[in-house]
Amino acid sequence: MIVAQLGSIKFESDGLPKEVSQIHLTAFKNESNKGGGDSNPAANHWCMFLELSGERSVRIDMVPGYGSDWLRGKIQISSKNYPYTRNSTKTCVFPITHGVTVQRIVDLISSTGRQKYQFTPEREGCRFWNLTVTKDLQSAGYVPPKSVEEAENVLSMYWAFPAGSERREIKLHLQQRQIRNVDLDEKYTGETLHAFTYQPLRTAKVDDFLGLVCETGRDAFDFSPEWERCRFWLTVVMRDSEDAGWLEKGSADEAKEALEMYWRNPEGSEPRVMREGTFRE
Repeated sequence: MIVAQLGSIKFESDGLPKEVSQIHLTAFKNESNKGGGDSNPAANHWCMFLELSGERSVRIDMVPGYGSDWLRGKIQISSKNYPYTRNSTKTCVFPITHGVTVQRIVDLISSTGRQKYQFTPEREGCRFWNLTVTKDLQSAGYVPPKSVEEAENVLSMYWAFPAGSERREIKLHLQQRQIRNVDLDEKYTGETLHAFTYQPLRTAKVDDFLGLVCETGRDAFDFSPEWERCRFWLTVVMRDSEDAGWLEKGSADEAKEALEMYWRNPEGSEPRVMREGTFRE
């Protein structure tokens, strides 16, 4: 069962076919207004509640504490006898498309690989995870079109106790640029170590992409004698795609940041200078 693979704590499996009425993104109170460790700023922990009928819900919570560095995340799924936690200091509520069940949301999380997650060295990352899942829900048509924008607005703040707020950057581990880890039975080649995926802002066919490559002259490219510079070519094409309005602003910079790394097998990375190639006229 997918729920068992993701991880469950006191989860009532009869809740899977239940229809979800609303989704709550919830920030827990931080009554001390302190962060973890001596130097980390104060933070809220965020999780998602899928509200069901009868004042019930299913909590979906991405938490750190696993792996050799204790930074690997794991999803905890649990049944609750309330719509969302009473220990919240801020909640963002989204209506959901009629007929969407807990099972469909759990399947979406699994199919997009969101159960594979790495927190930052400061053990931050729950906000980015919840924002990413909200993007998935919006792309699937489960929540309204402006949900991601609304979620980002509230997730970009620290909500103090008992009142007040201040802007706080949403941090993520560099490897979260990698939307999913690639398994051998997925659509990428079995030799793939890391895949970095970007959702297009509008529908584009393969022919459209090839047309853009040709129109911008990216089809005529000289490598180095060492057969390097494929990373530079990808960086340029990502910039072209962003300029064409196919990708969100910032996608090209994110791709460049990832391409400037050498990704070791089976894990680990280090910076690597990106050598520039030349495009022929």
